[in-house]
Amino acid sequence: MASIKNEVAQRLVWAVETLDVKSTDRLLEIGCGHGVAVSLVCERLDGGRVMAIDRAPKMMAMAKRRNRALVYSFLGSDRHDHCPGVRVIPSRL
Repeated sequence: MASIKNEVAQRLVWAVETLDVKSTDRLLEIGCGHGVAVSLVCERLDGGRVMAIDRAPKMMAMAKRRNRALVYSFLGSDRHDHCPGVRVIPSRL
C-alpha cells in the first residue's frame, strides 16, 4: 500500500513540475481529491491563486483539512485567512 501512495505522490510531483507554475499564476484544479496537488502548487505561489473543486464531499473535506492554513475562502463561508490564495469549492454534479 505504501508503494502505491508513493507512486501517486511522485506522479503528482511530476505533474506540478510539468506545469511550471509561476508565483503569480492562477490555476484551477478539477477533481482535486485529497488536495495533494493543491499543496504542491501552493508551495510555488506568492500572490497567485489556485481554485480546487471536486464533486465528492468527502474529498472536498479532506482537501480543506490538508490545506487548512492556505485556504482563504470556502463557498458559502465568510472565512478569509492570510493565504496566497486557495479557494475550495464543493461541486455537486
